[in-house]
Amino acid sequence: MEKILNYKPRKGSDKPLFFFHYWEDDEIKYQGYFISSVPDGRFVVMLFDWVMGEPNGPYAVDRSFFDECTFYDSDHEMRRAYGD
Repeated sequence: MEKILNYKPRKGSDKPLFFFHYWEDDEIKYQGYFISSVPDGRFVVMLFDWVMGEPNGPYAVDRSFFDECTFYDSDHEMRRAYGD
C-alpha cells in the first residue's frame, strides 16, 4: 500500500463505488472505500481513521489487496457488520 500524494480525481470519480473491511490475522486492519483504478493497474482506495472516522488517503493498492476484503454496498452496511 502506498499513499498517493498528488492524486487528482476526475470530476465525479471520487465517490465511493463500494466499501470494505480488510482482514489480517482474523481481525479488521483497515476499513475504507474503493474510488477508482489508475493507469499502472493498481486501485485507489480511501481508508477511514479508526479514532475519528474521517477519510485518510488516498492509497494505491494492488489487486491482491482485495483478496483479504469483505465488501459492502454502503457505509451503513459496513458499520453494521462491524458492530455485529
